[in-house]
Amino acid sequence: MFQPLPWWLGLLLTAAACLGMGWALAGLKAWSCLATGAAVAVSYLGLGLVLFTLKVLLPMILPLLGIILVSLMLVARAAALSEQEQHRAEVELQARIHSLSRVGQLISSSRDRDRLLDGILHWIETELEAEAASVMVIDEKHRRLRFLAATGEKADQIKDFTVELGHGIAGQVAATGEALLINEAASDPRQAQDIAQAVDFPVNSVLAVPMNLHGEVVGVVEALNKQGATAFTEDDAGLLAVIAQQAAMFLDSAQLYAELQQRVDFANAELREVNARLNDEKARVETLVEQMVSGVVATDARDRVALINNAAQKMLQLAEAATLGEPILAVVDDNRIADLFARPLSIESGVHIEQMELPAGSGRIVRLHLALVEDQHQHLGKCLVMTDVTHFVELNRMRTDLISFVSHELQNPLSALDGFITLLATDATHLSAENNSYIQQIDRLAKRMQYLVADFLNISRIEADRPLFIAWETIDSNRLQRLTGNIIELQRRDAPSHNLITDIPDELPPLRADRHKLEEILTNLISNAIKFSPRGGTIQVAARAEDDFVKISVSDEGIGISDQQMPHLFQRFRRLHEAEQKRVSGTGVGLFLCKHLVEAHGGTIEVQSEPGAGSTFSFTIPIAGADQQGQAEDAS
Repeated sequence: MFQPLPWWLGLLLTAAACLGMGWALAGLKAWSCLATGAAVAVSYLGLGLVLFTLKVLLPMILPLLGIILVSLMLVARAAALSEQEQHRAEVELQARIHSLSRVGQLISSSRDRDRLLDGILHWIETELEAEAASVMVIDEKHRRLRFLAATGEKADQIKDFTVELGHGIAGQVAATGEALLINEAASDPRQAQDIAQAVDFPVNSVLAVPMNLHGEVVGVVEALNKQGATAFTEDDAGLLAVIAQQAAMFLDSAQLYAELQQRVDFANAELREVNARLNDEKARVETLVEQMVSGVVATDARDRVALINNAAQKMLQLAEAATLGEPILAVVDDNRIADLFARPLSIESGVHIEQMELPAGSGRIVRLHLALVEDQHQHLGKCLVMTDVTHFVELNRMRTDLISFVSHELQNPLSALDGFITLLATDATHLSAENNSYIQQIDRLAKRMQYLVADFLNISRIEADRPLFIAWETIDSNRLQRLTGNIIELQRRDAPSHNLITDIPDELPPLRADRHKLEEILTNLISNAIKFSPRGGTIQVAARAEDDFVKISVSDEGIGISDQQMPHLFQRFRRLHEAEQKRVSGTGVGLFLCKHLVEAHGGTIEVQSEPGAGSTFSFTIPIAGADQQGQAEDAS
């Protein structure tokens, strides 16, 4: 019923199917080969079924077996080729990664810009197989590209050229920020032939990529003429783009590094100069300290000895063994010095001044000045300066003794003179007016001498740290008015151009004071007011009751006192107005003595002054009362 086909036809169909599949599926992937083989097998079965309906038997086993075997062989071949391709891609990837790592190592290992750029360009030549390479940067001022580095046989000549932005392949890359890959550059209209012709370097292929930094194009990297007449690829372009980005970051870092290095060099130079000056200054200070007659001991913030000179070692009787770095309390055996260093010092009270016999029992008097060493409110240590003042103390004692001796010796003749003047004044009716004037003048000068002697006697007691003797008595307003009037009459002869007035009310409460010392205070203050009022003017003595005291003030319209002179106002032997010293006589102890006499009465003295407008000196004396009287008798 069925007509079989000849056996040779089956062989022919099998061969045709196998050869066709081998030719058609040679370049397909493994899964494509498998799917195509299955489709061919199904198609062959379909053809067999169609012929079967026509009662024609088509050979099945041999063709299908051939189709299956060929499909499996093609699948195996496709899998092998795919594995080989994957391996080759991995090898190429590893080679690219290794190349990039070499560039990264090159960039990280060098800070020399020229050396690094040459290394990058030689790497581009090797990896991309280029005949030449170059790096160009944009000159913002002239809007042109200039060659920063180049390699190749014309590298030295090409560095002298510049390229306008938008002109040539490199100029277009710089203007647009997009890479260009041109493998037929000789016929490409975008290629600038002028540079190639000028240096006699034909350009056949060009790969140019932009260098971007912070979103802006800062330059272009070029690779020229692929070796072996081959063409640049997109992989080459991607690799060069990575290199260009790293080069841009390096150039920026190199510029910052160069600026930083310049600043560091400048700072180092300044530091060396400052160190040299400090060393010179330190040497001078050390020499000065060592040569000082005064002893110097300096400690750090932890009270450890930082500096000590020879004079200090001798004064403190220290051994010559090294004491630097040791605690001051362990170095000094004298408890008085140790206690001085142990006292707290602050910014407000940063100085201690003492005077002591050092060493104890030696008879040598040393003045110690301990100060806090600070820098911008930071405690750095302490400094002790010890000055031998034995000679000055002895001179001061001799001066005090001399003043006391002379003052006492003058008291007797002055008392006698005062008695004779009183005697003459009581029997002056037979004397002429001129002789009476002479007697009054002698009386005035004698009283001035008495005041002066009293001043020096009081000063000698003050300097000897002996209390002033106060002969307390009650002085009412009438006695105060007469006392003040007598002083003004005595001073009026030396101040004919001044207006001397008093303002002492009759209802003023009585005060407790030493009449002679109160007279000394008023005499000194009124005398100063007259001396330092060269243009004349009004001098007023006023008194007012304030609480438990009577406040007496002496005002003038003289030259006044500046703020800088105020702290030295009540110092002894200190005259503030140097310009007036030649014109005005005086000893410079009046205000010093006034301060101590007022304080001996339990009062205070103060001054208000304006330069050029005059001064007002005010002092307080206690009001007489039962409680003050008891205190006064105890004090006397």
